[in-house]
Amino acid sequence: MAGIVLINVFVAVVLLELALHLYNPLPSSVKHNKVILHANNRIQLVHERSDKLQRSTTFSTNSLGFRGPEPPADFDRFLTLVAIGGSTTEEFFSDGDRTWPARLHQRLGTGLRNVWLNNAGIAGHSTLGHIVLVRDYLAKLRPKVAIFLVGLNDVDSEGDFEALEHSYNFLYNTTQASWRQRLFGYALKSEIVSAGITIKRRLRATELALPYDRDFDVRSAPSREVTEAALQARLEAVKTRMIPPYVRRLERLIRECQASGILPIFVTQPALYGSGSDPVTGVDLESIRVGQWNGKAAWAVLELYNQALKDTGARNGLLVVDLARQLPKRSDFYYDLVHHTDAGNDEIARIVAGEIRGTLEEKVPRFRRASGGVDEDS
Repeated sequence: MAGIVLINVFVAVVLLELALHLYNPLPSSVKHNKVILHANNRIQLVHERSDKLQRSTTFSTNSLGFRGPEPPADFDRFLTLVAIGGSTTEEFFSDGDRTWPARLHQRLGTGLRNVWLNNAGIAGHSTLGHIVLVRDYLAKLRPKVAIFLVGLNDVDSEGDFEALEHSYNFLYNTTQASWRQRLFGYALKSEIVSAGITIKRRLRATELALPYDRDFDVRSAPSREVTEAALQARLEAVKTRMIPPYVRRLERLIRECQASGILPIFVTQPALYGSGSDPVTGVDLESIRVGQWNGKAAWAVLELYNQALKDTGARNGLLVVDLARQLPKRSDFYYDLVHHTDAGNDEIARIVAGEIRGTLEEKVPRFRRASGGVDEDS
Protein backbone atom coordinates (compact mmCIF):
# COMPACT_ATOMS: atom_id res chain seq x y z
CA MET A 1 0.00 0.00 0.00
CA ALA A 2 2.75 2.43 0.93
CA GLY A 3 4.54 1.61 -2.29
CA ILE A 4 1.45 2.47 -4.35
CA VAL A 5 1.10 5.78 -2.52
CA LEU A 6 4.74 6.63 -3.18
CA ILE A 7 4.38 5.75 -6.86
CA ASN A 8 1.26 7.92 -7.13
CA VAL A 9 3.03 10.82 -5.42
CA PHE A 10 6.03 10.44 -7.72
CA VAL A 11 3.81 10.41 -10.82
CA ALA A 12 1.90 13.47 -9.57
CA VAL A 13 5.14 15.38 -8.95
CA VAL A 14 6.46 14.49 -12.42
CA LEU A 15 3.19 15.56 -14.08
CA LEU A 16 3.16 18.82 -12.10
CA GLU A 17 6.77 19.48 -13.06
CA LEU A 18 5.96 18.89 -16.74
CA ALA A 19 2.88 21.11 -16.53
CA LEU A 20 4.86 23.95 -14.94
CA HIS A 21 7.51 23.63 -17.65
CA LEU A 22 4.77 24.22 -20.22
CA TYR A 23 3.14 27.05 -18.27
CA ASN A 24 4.20 28.47 -14.92
CA PRO A 25 1.70 31.06 -13.58
CA LEU A 26 4.35 32.17 -11.07
CA PRO A 27 7.36 32.98 -13.28
CA SER A 28 10.46 33.77 -11.28
CA SER A 29 13.06 36.43 -11.97
CA VAL A 30 15.65 34.19 -10.30
CA LYS A 31 16.33 30.57 -11.17
CA HIS A 32 19.29 28.30 -10.42
CA ASN A 33 21.12 31.25 -8.84
CA LYS A 34 20.73 33.33 -12.00
CA VAL A 35 18.72 36.43 -12.79
CA ILE A 36 16.14 35.63 -15.47
CA LEU A 37 15.17 38.45 -17.84
CA HIS A 38 11.95 38.03 -19.79
CA ALA A 39 12.58 39.62 -23.19
CA ASN A 40 9.91 40.95 -25.56
CA ASN A 41 7.22 40.62 -22.91
CA ARG A 42 3.90 42.45 -23.17
CA ILE A 43 1.14 42.42 -20.54
CA GLN A 44 -2.05 44.49 -20.67
CA LEU A 45 -3.30 45.52 -17.22
CA VAL A 46 -6.68 46.92 -16.16
CA HIS A 47 -7.10 48.98 -12.98
CA GLU A 48 -10.84 49.48 -12.64
CA ARG A 49 -10.91 50.10 -8.89
CA SER A 50 -7.88 52.35 -8.59
CA ASP A 51 -8.37 56.12 -8.69
CA LYS A 52 -4.60 56.79 -8.82
CA LEU A 53 -3.71 54.75 -11.89
CA GLN A 54 -4.80 54.93 -15.49
CA ARG A 55 -7.70 52.62 -16.28
CA SER A 56 -5.44 50.53 -18.51
CA THR A 57 -1.64 50.25 -18.65
CA THR A 58 0.85 48.11 -20.53
CA PHE A 59 3.94 46.43 -19.11
CA SER A 60 6.38 45.60 -21.88
CA THR A 61 10.05 44.72 -22.23
CA ASN A 62 12.47 44.99 -25.13
CA SER A 63 14.90 42.42 -26.53
CA LEU A 64 17.17 42.90 -23.49
CA GLY A 65 14.36 42.15 -21.05
CA PHE A 66 14.39 45.77 -19.85
CA ARG A 67 11.76 48.51 -20.15
CA GLY A 68 12.60 51.17 -22.70
CA PRO A 69 13.84 51.59 -26.26
CA GLU A 70 15.91 49.00 -28.05
CA PRO A 71 19.69 49.51 -27.74
CA PRO A 72 21.11 51.55 -30.62
CA ALA A 73 23.33 49.78 -33.12
CA ASP A 74 26.11 52.32 -32.52
CA PHE A 75 25.91 51.82 -28.76
CA ASP A 76 29.20 53.52 -27.91
CA ARG A 77 28.12 56.77 -29.57
CA PHE A 78 25.30 57.16 -27.04
CA LEU A 79 25.21 58.24 -23.43
CA THR A 80 23.89 54.90 -22.22
CA LEU A 81 22.28 54.60 -18.79
CA VAL A 82 20.44 51.80 -17.01
CA ALA A 83 18.21 52.34 -13.97
CA ILE A 84 18.35 49.39 -11.56
CA GLY A 85 16.25 48.61 -8.52
CA GLY A 86 13.25 46.66 -7.30
CA SER A 87 9.58 47.27 -7.88
CA THR A 88 9.87 51.00 -7.14
CA THR A 89 12.09 51.25 -10.22
CA GLU A 90 10.26 48.71 -12.37
CA GLU A 91 6.85 50.34 -11.64
CA PHE A 92 4.93 47.38 -13.06
CA PHE A 93 1.55 49.13 -13.06
CA SER A 94 2.76 52.21 -14.94
CA ASP A 95 2.98 52.53 -18.71
CA GLY A 96 6.54 52.28 -19.98
CA ASP A 97 6.72 55.98 -20.80
CA ARG A 98 5.36 57.02 -17.39
CA THR A 99 7.88 55.34 -15.06
CA TRP A 100 10.45 57.58 -13.41
CA PRO A 101 13.33 56.14 -15.51
CA ALA A 102 11.37 56.97 -18.69
CA ARG A 103 10.64 60.47 -17.43
CA LEU A 104 14.30 60.83 -16.46
CA HIS A 105 15.25 59.81 -20.00
CA GLN A 106 13.12 62.63 -21.38
CA ARG A 107 14.53 65.23 -18.99
CA LEU A 108 18.16 64.30 -19.60
CA GLY A 109 17.60 64.52 -23.34
CA THR A 110 16.95 68.26 -23.11
CA GLY A 111 20.49 69.05 -21.98
CA LEU A 112 22.49 66.06 -23.13
CA ARG A 113 22.68 64.50 -26.57
CA ASN A 114 22.32 60.90 -27.73
CA VAL A 115 20.79 59.76 -24.44
CA TRP A 116 19.62 56.13 -24.20
CA LEU A 117 18.18 54.95 -20.88
CA ASN A 118 16.58 51.61 -19.99
CA ASN A 119 14.67 50.53 -16.90
CA ALA A 120 16.17 47.31 -15.47
CA GLY A 121 14.12 47.34 -12.28
CA ILE A 122 12.91 43.89 -11.19
CA ALA A 123 10.32 43.52 -8.44
CA GLY A 124 11.72 41.99 -5.27
CA HIS A 125 15.38 42.34 -6.18
CA SER A 126 17.85 43.63 -3.63
CA THR A 127 21.56 44.40 -3.93
CA LEU A 128 22.16 40.64 -4.16
CA GLY A 129 20.19 40.53 -7.40
CA HIS A 130 21.76 43.75 -8.64
CA ILE A 131 25.25 42.28 -8.25
CA VAL A 132 24.31 39.32 -10.42
CA LEU A 133 22.52 41.56 -12.94
CA VAL A 134 25.66 43.65 -13.33
CA ARG A 135 27.95 40.63 -13.58
CA ASP A 136 25.82 38.55 -15.96
CA TYR A 137 24.25 41.23 -18.15
CA LEU A 138 25.54 44.76 -17.74
CA ALA A 139 29.18 43.72 -17.83
CA LYS A 140 28.51 42.55 -21.39
CA LEU A 141 26.22 45.42 -22.37
CA ARG A 142 28.60 48.00 -20.83
CA PRO A 143 26.36 51.04 -20.37
CA LYS A 144 28.27 54.11 -19.31
CA VAL A 145 26.15 54.73 -16.20
CA ALA A 146 24.07 52.61 -13.81
CA ILE A 147 21.60 54.36 -11.49
CA PHE A 148 20.67 52.25 -8.45
CA LEU A 149 17.59 52.94 -6.31
CA VAL A 150 18.29 50.60 -3.38
CA GLY A 151 17.52 49.91 0.25
CA LEU A 152 13.90 48.82 0.52
CA ASN A 153 14.35 45.19 -0.50
CA ASP A 154 17.53 44.91 1.57
CA VAL A 155 15.69 45.48 4.85
CA ASP A 156 16.28 42.54 7.20
CA SER A 157 18.72 40.80 4.87
CA GLU A 158 21.85 39.54 6.64
CA GLY A 159 23.37 37.77 3.65
CA ASP A 160 26.84 38.35 2.28
CA PHE A 161 27.10 37.63 -1.43
CA GLU A 162 30.02 35.24 -1.06
CA ALA A 163 28.52 33.43 1.93
CA LEU A 164 25.25 32.48 0.23
CA GLU A 165 26.57 30.14 -2.46
CA HIS A 166 24.27 27.36 -1.31
CA SER A 167 21.16 29.52 -1.13
CA TYR A 168 18.62 30.27 -3.86
CA ASN A 169 19.32 33.99 -3.50
CA PHE A 170 20.81 35.35 -6.72
CA LEU A 171 24.03 33.43 -6.41
CA TYR A 172 26.43 31.18 -8.25
CA ASN A 173 27.34 27.57 -7.65
CA THR A 174 30.65 27.44 -9.49
CA THR A 175 31.65 24.09 -8.03
CA GLN A 176 29.41 21.19 -7.09
CA ALA A 177 31.83 18.60 -5.78
CA SER A 178 29.60 16.68 -3.38
CA TRP A 179 26.41 14.77 -4.15
CA ARG A 180 24.54 17.14 -1.82
CA GLN A 181 25.67 20.12 -3.85
CA ARG A 182 24.75 18.39 -7.10
CA LEU A 183 21.32 17.47 -5.72
CA PHE A 184 20.85 21.06 -4.62
CA GLY A 185 21.76 22.27 -8.10
CA TYR A 186 19.21 19.94 -9.71
CA ALA A 187 16.52 21.06 -7.26
CA LEU A 188 17.06 24.70 -8.20
CA LYS A 189 16.24 23.82 -11.82
CA SER A 190 12.84 22.45 -10.81
CA GLU A 191 9.79 24.51 -11.77
CA ILE A 192 8.07 23.29 -8.60
CA VAL A 193 10.92 24.58 -6.47
CA SER A 194 10.94 27.82 -8.46
CA ALA A 195 7.21 28.33 -7.88
CA GLY A 196 7.63 27.58 -4.17
CA ILE A 197 10.44 30.10 -3.86
CA THR A 198 8.33 32.72 -5.64
CA ILE A 199 5.45 32.12 -3.20
CA LYS A 200 7.83 32.37 -0.25
CA ARG A 201 9.22 35.69 -1.52
CA ARG A 202 5.73 37.09 -2.04
CA LEU A 203 4.75 36.13 1.51
CA ARG A 204 7.91 37.80 2.78
CA ALA A 205 7.09 40.94 0.80
CA THR A 206 3.63 40.96 2.38
CA GLU A 207 5.19 40.92 5.86
CA LEU A 208 7.27 43.98 4.94
CA ALA A 209 4.31 45.76 3.27
CA LEU A 210 6.13 45.77 -0.08
CA PRO A 211 3.62 44.23 -2.55
CA TYR A 212 1.87 46.38 -5.11
CA ASP A 213 -1.51 47.50 -3.70
CA ARG A 214 -3.59 49.29 -6.32
CA ASP A 215 -6.54 49.62 -3.92
CA PHE A 216 -4.61 51.22 -1.06
CA ASP A 217 -6.17 54.31 0.54
CA VAL A 218 -4.12 56.04 3.23
CA ARG A 219 -7.33 57.40 4.77
CA SER A 220 -8.48 53.89 5.70
CA ALA A 221 -5.05 52.55 6.63
CA PRO A 222 -5.04 50.94 10.11
CA SER A 223 -2.76 52.32 12.80
CA ARG A 224 -0.31 50.49 15.03
CA GLU A 225 1.34 51.33 18.33
CA VAL A 226 5.03 50.58 18.76
CA THR A 227 6.71 51.12 22.11
CA GLU A 228 9.91 53.13 22.28
CA ALA A 229 11.69 50.13 23.79
CA ALA A 230 10.62 47.90 20.91
CA LEU A 231 11.71 50.51 18.38
CA GLN A 232 15.14 50.94 19.94
CA ALA A 233 15.65 47.18 20.09
CA ARG A 234 14.70 46.95 16.42
CA LEU A 235 17.09 49.74 15.42
CA GLU A 236 19.94 48.21 17.39
CA ALA A 237 19.41 44.83 15.72
CA VAL A 238 19.43 46.46 12.27
CA LYS A 239 22.58 48.46 13.04
CA THR A 240 24.56 45.52 14.33
CA ARG A 241 23.29 42.63 12.19
CA MET A 242 21.86 44.06 8.95
CA ILE A 243 23.77 47.20 8.04
CA PRO A 244 27.34 45.74 7.95
CA PRO A 245 26.46 43.07 5.32
CA TYR A 246 24.43 45.68 3.42
CA VAL A 247 27.50 47.89 3.20
CA ARG A 248 29.58 44.94 2.02
CA ARG A 249 27.02 44.22 -0.70
CA LEU A 250 27.14 47.86 -1.79
CA GLU A 251 30.92 47.75 -1.93
CA ARG A 252 30.77 44.57 -4.03
CA LEU A 253 28.24 46.22 -6.35
CA ILE A 254 30.51 49.23 -6.78
CA ARG A 255 33.49 46.99 -7.60
CA GLU A 256 31.46 45.03 -10.16
CA CYS A 257 30.43 48.25 -11.89
CA GLN A 258 33.89 49.76 -11.90
CA ALA A 259 35.46 46.55 -13.21
CA SER A 260 33.20 46.87 -16.27
CA GLY A 261 33.79 50.58 -16.77
CA ILE A 262 30.32 51.51 -15.51
CA LEU A 263 29.84 54.66 -13.43
CA PRO A 264 27.51 53.82 -10.51
CA ILE A 265 25.15 56.49 -9.17
CA PHE A 266 22.97 55.71 -6.16
CA VAL A 267 19.58 56.96 -5.02
CA THR A 268 18.18 56.61 -1.50
CA GLN A 269 14.79 54.99 -1.02
CA PRO A 270 11.75 57.21 -0.29
CA ALA A 271 8.42 56.06 1.14
CA LEU A 272 5.06 57.59 2.01
CA TYR A 273 5.27 56.54 5.66
CA GLY A 274 7.44 58.40 8.16
CA SER A 275 7.28 61.62 10.12
CA GLY A 276 4.52 64.21 9.85
CA SER A 277 1.13 64.14 8.18
CA ASP A 278 0.06 63.65 4.59
CA PRO A 279 -0.68 67.18 3.26
CA VAL A 280 -3.35 65.78 0.94
CA THR A 281 -5.46 63.85 3.46
CA GLY A 282 -4.12 64.96 6.85
CA VAL A 283 -3.43 61.34 7.87
CA ASP A 284 -0.68 60.83 10.48
CA LEU A 285 2.08 58.99 8.61
CA GLU A 286 3.87 57.92 11.79
CA SER A 287 1.07 55.81 13.22
CA ILE A 288 -0.14 53.96 10.10
CA ARG A 289 0.64 50.25 10.05
CA VAL A 290 3.60 49.19 7.91
CA GLY A 291 3.91 45.42 8.01
CA GLN A 292 4.53 44.45 11.63
CA TRP A 293 5.50 48.01 12.58
CA ASN A 294 4.20 51.54 12.14
CA GLY A 295 5.28 54.38 9.90
CA LYS A 296 7.64 55.89 12.45
CA ALA A 297 9.46 52.61 13.10
CA ALA A 298 9.58 51.51 9.46
CA TRP A 299 10.94 54.88 8.36
CA ALA A 300 13.59 54.88 11.10
CA VAL A 301 14.78 51.49 9.85
CA LEU A 302 14.76 52.55 6.19
CA GLU A 303 16.74 55.66 7.04
CA LEU A 304 19.48 53.49 8.54
CA TYR A 305 19.87 51.88 5.13
CA ASN A 306 19.71 55.27 3.40
CA GLN A 307 22.40 56.66 5.69
CA ALA A 308 24.60 53.61 5.11
CA LEU A 309 24.23 54.19 1.37
CA LYS A 310 25.21 57.85 1.68
CA ASP A 311 28.22 56.98 3.82
CA THR A 312 29.34 54.28 1.38
CA GLY A 313 28.95 56.62 -1.58
CA ALA A 314 30.95 59.35 0.13
CA ARG A 315 33.70 56.89 1.05
CA ASN A 316 33.98 55.84 -2.61
CA GLY A 317 33.67 59.32 -4.08
CA LEU A 318 30.34 58.52 -5.75
CA LEU A 319 27.19 60.57 -6.17
CA VAL A 320 24.26 59.59 -3.97
CA VAL A 321 20.97 61.37 -4.66
CA ASP A 322 19.09 61.66 -1.36
CA LEU A 323 15.66 61.15 -2.88
CA ALA A 324 14.37 59.88 0.46
CA ARG A 325 14.69 63.39 1.90
CA GLN A 326 13.83 65.35 -1.25
CA LEU A 327 10.65 63.60 -2.41
CA PRO A 328 7.70 65.00 -0.42
CA LYS A 329 5.64 62.53 1.59
CA ARG A 330 2.26 63.10 -0.01
CA SER A 331 -0.32 60.54 -1.04
CA ASP A 332 -0.83 61.93 -4.54
CA PHE A 333 2.77 60.87 -5.27
CA TYR A 334 2.08 57.26 -4.15
CA TYR A 335 -0.69 54.79 -4.90
CA ASP A 336 0.39 52.64 -1.95
CA LEU A 337 3.07 53.02 0.71
CA VAL A 338 6.08 52.81 -1.65
CA HIS A 339 5.00 52.73 -5.33
CA HIS A 340 4.49 55.89 -7.31
CA THR A 341 1.75 57.54 -9.29
CA ASP A 342 2.45 59.35 -12.56
CA ALA A 343 2.84 62.57 -10.57
CA GLY A 344 5.29 60.88 -8.22
CA ASN A 345 7.33 59.49 -11.10
CA ASP A 346 7.47 62.95 -12.69
CA GLU A 347 8.74 64.45 -9.45
CA ILE A 348 11.35 61.71 -8.97
CA ALA A 349 12.61 62.28 -12.50
CA ARG A 350 12.83 66.02 -11.89
CA ILE A 351 14.81 65.58 -8.69
CA VAL A 352 17.17 62.90 -10.02
CA ALA A 353 17.79 64.74 -13.30
CA GLY A 354 18.70 67.90 -11.44
CA GLU A 355 21.08 66.01 -9.16
CA ILE A 356 22.91 63.88 -11.72
CA ARG A 357 23.16 66.24 -14.68
CA GLY A 358 26.31 67.93 -13.38
CA THR A 359 28.01 64.58 -12.73
CA LEU A 360 27.15 63.33 -16.22
CA GLU A 361 28.47 66.51 -17.81
CA GLU A 362 31.69 66.15 -15.80
CA LYS A 363 32.25 62.41 -16.30
CA VAL A 364 31.07 62.12 -19.92
CA PRO A 365 31.45 65.67 -21.27
CA ARG A 366 31.30 64.68 -24.94
CA PHE A 367 27.52 64.26 -24.63
CA ARG A 368 26.92 67.76 -23.31
CA ARG A 369 24.98 70.13 -25.52
CA ALA A 370 26.34 73.63 -26.00
CA SER A 371 24.11 76.64 -25.29
CA GLY A 372 21.34 76.92 -27.84
CA GLY A 373 21.00 73.14 -28.10
CA VAL A 374 23.87 72.68 -30.56
CA ASP A 375 26.03 69.60 -29.97
CA GLU A 376 29.51 70.52 -28.80
CA ASP A 377 31.26 68.32 -31.36
CA SER A 378 28.86 68.94 -34.24
